[in-house]
Amino acid sequence: MPTPRPWAPALLALALLAGAAAPSRAQEEVSAVTLTVSGIGGPELRAKRRRFLAVNATLENRGAVAADGVLRVYLTQGKDDPRPYHNLYYELAVPLPPGGRRRETVYYYCQEDEPEDRLCVSYQPDEGLAPPPVFPQVAFQDESLHLLAVSSHDFAAGRALREAFCFEPRAARPVSLSHGVLELLPRHPMGYESVDVVVASDVEPEALDRQQVAALEAWVSGGGTLLLLSTGRAGERDVSPLRDLYPVVSLPGQPLAPRSLKPLERLAPALTPLPQRVGGAGAPLAAELVPVERVKPRTGAEVLAGDAQTPLIVRQRRGTGTVQFLAFSVAGRALSEWGGRAWLLASLLPSPDDVVLPSEEVRPAPPLEELLRNLSEAIESLTPPSVFLIAPLILGYVILVGPVGYVVLSRRKLLRWGLAVGSAVSCAFALGFLALSWAHKSDQAVTTQIGVIDLSATEGDPSRLDLLSGHFSTERGLIAATAPEESLLAPIALQQTSSRDARVHQDPQAPGLDGVASATWSLRRFRLRRMQDFGFLEADLELRDGLLRGTLRNNSDLTLPGVALLTDFGWLDLPKQLEPGAVCEVNGTLTHYSPQRISRLLAGEVRGQGKRYSVHYGKGSGDSYGGNVSQRVEATVRERMERLIAPQLGLRCLVVSWLHEAPPGIRFGAEGDAAFERTLVLCPAEVRLAGGAHRVQNWTPRVAGGVNWYSASDGIGSPPVLEAPEGKGTSYVDLCWRIVPGAERGLALKNATLRWRLTEEPFEDKVSSFSAWDPRRGTWQPLVDLKKAVRTQSGDFVWPEPGGLGSLAPFFDPTSGQLILRVQSSADTLVFPKLELEGGLVVDPE
Repeated sequence: MPTPRPWAPALLALALLAGAAAPSRAQEEVSAVTLTVSGIGGPELRAKRRRFLAVNATLENRGAVAADGVLRVYLTQGKDDPRPYHNLYYELAVPLPPGGRRRETVYYYCQEDEPEDRLCVSYQPDEGLAPPPVFPQVAFQDESLHLLAVSSHDFAAGRALREAFCFEPRAARPVSLSHGVLELLPRHPMGYESVDVVVASDVEPEALDRQQVAALEAWVSGGGTLLLLSTGRAGERDVSPLRDLYPVVSLPGQPLAPRSLKPLERLAPALTPLPQRVGGAGAPLAAELVPVERVKPRTGAEVLAGDAQTPLIVRQRRGTGTVQFLAFSVAGRALSEWGGRAWLLASLLPSPDDVVLPSEEVRPAPPLEELLRNLSEAIESLTPPSVFLIAPLILGYVILVGPVGYVVLSRRKLLRWGLAVGSAVSCAFALGFLALSWAHKSDQAVTTQIGVIDLSATEGDPSRLDLLSGHFSTERGLIAATAPEESLLAPIALQQTSSRDARVHQDPQAPGLDGVASATWSLRRFRLRRMQDFGFLEADLELRDGLLRGTLRNNSDLTLPGVALLTDFGWLDLPKQLEPGAVCEVNGTLTHYSPQRISRLLAGEVRGQGKRYSVHYGKGSGDSYGGNVSQRVEATVRERMERLIAPQLGLRCLVVSWLHEAPPGIRFGAEGDAAFERTLVLCPAEVRLAGGAHRVQNWTPRVAGGVNWYSASDGIGSPPVLEAPEGKGTSYVDLCWRIVPGAERGLALKNATLRWRLTEEPFEDKVSSFSAWDPRRGTWQPLVDLKKAVRTQSGDFVWPEPGGLGSLAPFFDPTSGQLILRVQSSADTLVFPKLELEGGLVVDPE
């Protein structure tokens, strides 16, 4: 019997531990690639849902052999869990030589319900072990206006921008500011999709390469807003890599001169009431002189404050976007204590093109995304044949071949022909089913292409194309697709894609995807975005004596079958086809917005196509339009018009047209029948207000702030619902009507009438009233008690009553061009389905 060895178990345990640790040491020795991830503003990734997100990855190969591989970005099943959820990977092939270091960008599409803590970035080398995956934190900016600061030095204007807000049609939206890392800025224009405004100041000459500058220029042309700030240092602008984007040129002589900033009060008067979170009206603007750059505006630029000799703020349109230059420092002491500084910046910041709201929020108008989704989904030909149609045919076949056929043949003593008759009936029904199937749906896949072109308004600037494509499969399989160069492509993945890996290849020269699963009778949707030079539209429009006059020149490659002009005061249809190079004479009266009068050119193209309309956004998924597709389409496009930046002494205008085909977009590998193709063309324009009186009707306000209210109505621009929850006191909302005055021309309001309607009368023991902001006294002045208001025969309430005392004219501020009213109520709920202003707007003669 062997001698017991008490130390043998200990040796065995040590050997097992050493064997278990060996793979870890080997991995540390073999895995020579390191992976770090960041966004354009640093380690935290700031994104917007339904937009592409630029994910920057830095790869470093510390080994002696090449580590070429694939960079992947995907959604995981849980936090810090590398297992994919959708089985959908955004991939980019990366060559990584020995000792090499590369920085690559993958553009990841954030889905509708994208979570914040489940993004994963990994690198899979062709040989060897992969580095550990990285799980970056993603912060979504859906509720705020995202500003990206671009500067080579400390950003002194950060404090001023953080206290600004976005003056939206129905709300004062907060602003979030992030500081961009210059070497991480995108080299593709869609890399800025998570950003609403880029604020640039003091950028060193070599800080950005040519590709980064071109991407920023293309993003601005596609609808972005670039805000260029002066630092007060001489010569800084002339050597900036963004110098070609500035809307001004330097004057000879001294670069700086002392100037007063008092003209800024025209954009933001000192006594304008601010939202509660900004706090108070603040101090008036100081009269001291500050250093201002000596510049003159470029051709086509407009001076917002100052004059042509000493401009303070200059704006110029680039494509469908804008570039604005401030010739002074917003971080200076003269502006730091001015209560109007936040309103000044608010007047320069745009509203996002389309706002994403939680499903429980109420939308007063459907977003453009909802229209695209319905057109790509709600096509009757994309539904399989109904059982109520197939079942009677099968029942009729059985009856004809069975008892009915037997009775008829037996009476005629022709039973010997029973087999032949039954075969003939069977063949007839087979041919009928085949014809029905072919007419209703072919045996090939069915596709839709729905596009939106934000057509450029200036020469030489590209346009943005947003394409949503539906692919309806007739059999189970995998979908593969390709796209034009420099496109970004993504599947809309609302559920798991498949048990196999689906890949989106982000090769700039040949983008595409493969492996996306499709089931029988299933619809998959795909999104494509890119920039393309379609040309531009040139509009020269003026409102004079109640008529909209001017010309519209089509300098694009598109043949427009007709256009509709949407303005702040109404719309006008131009049914004449507009060929490339053609000029259309405009001479007509604006039609005021009304549910009973809808632009035929605007809604007619989809009136017979979208036979059913799915409400994707809105409280309780209710349809406040009663199923009227035309009203929803008009509200959608009108809201886009209301989000344009208002011009000086003019009306916002949106040129709208429909194309019967879609531009080259997603090309699917399997052949399919094109069931429906449409392209919505949108181009911003301006309408000048001629000197004299203008009649205004159905003029709806913008919401400038409030407490305990939400917006819910059957049309855009309509007032909100006021609530007074128990214990929270009185609710109120501030409403603003505004026309931006010219730099040297004033406005006046004459014979204005406030018209509103209530769904329920205010409770007798509750307080409900209108007040007006008096810009001269700096106080709120009561106007009318809602319980004592006069009702007209149409059922509307008006103030002042016909022939009565009172006027809204004293409360109209001619320097800012705005009228601010407050609706206040202590009732449980106060619903305004209608609140409008009508009257006369008088413009000083030129």
